[in-house]
Amino acid sequence: MPSATNQSASGPTSPAAPNSDRLSPTVVAVAIGAVVGLVLAIVVGVVLALIGLPWWLGPIIGLIAGAATIWYLLTTSFRSVMDSLGATSSAIEPWPRYANLADGLSLSIGVTDPDLRVINDPALNAVSLAKGDEEVVIVTSGLLEALDRMQLEGVIAELLVRIKSGDAEQAIMATGVLRPLLTGPLQGPLGGLGARLLGQMLPEDREMTADLAAVSFTRFPPGLGAALSTIAQGPFRPSSASTGNDHLWLAPPLDGAGAVPALPLAWRIDTLLEI
Repeated sequence: MPSATNQSASGPTSPAAPNSDRLSPTVVAVAIGAVVGLVLAIVVGVVLALIGLPWWLGPIIGLIAGAATIWYLLTTSFRSVMDSLGATSSAIEPWPRYANLADGLSLSIGVTDPDLRVINDPALNAVSLAKGDEEVVIVTSGLLEALDRMQLEGVIAELLVRIKSGDAEQAIMATGVLRPLLTGPLQGPLGGLGARLLGQMLPEDREMTADLAAVSFTRFPPGLGAALSTIAQGPFRPSSASTGNDHLWLAPPLDGAGAVPALPLAWRIDTLLEI
């Protein structure tokens, strides 16, 4: 059977970079920081004026608070999402096939030594995360137990492709920046706005793009297609799945109820099996 380490001379198709027309997480973080700073400047300025203190301290405090908000959203996005997934370090020694496939595919795809982790969860799913030099591939123990070698090769190829293309980093930055609107007390009044902004940051066809790029490396579309078919039989909702991280998973576990509309698994499977 074809494999990722035995490619034709023409080489695989390069994964597509994130669409430059999409809304940037940095721009959104700056906008949120500006709103926070402006509101605080007005409130503090009015309070200071009422008690007889210099009102102009309000804008200074607002500026500092806005800058701190921007810094916090951009610098803590990766860790906050990791924590939300329950992706604490987990030994992969019981899963040598996982490590071997990841090593070979990393060389083929051009991802440098990603951190491999396992979430102890019976649900069948996986996710890849990236920010700067930090690259993490996470699979559930249920997925590792359910897939054969060729199916797992297709899944790992897709996770690495998402890192290589920049999709994983775009998704995690968007999630981290918008987490005040997607989780916690603001989710009720502002959750709809957060979902719309998140949809503007991530392409609608990102799952299909990653599927096709992955099989261009493995040269075996039925492998990933069969993996998605197995996942579709469920369960594929990990205990850490939420509306705020649904779009990060290989198979969005909320089945269309997440913040970002996802292509139905059946569509992705049919496309791969028809190639």
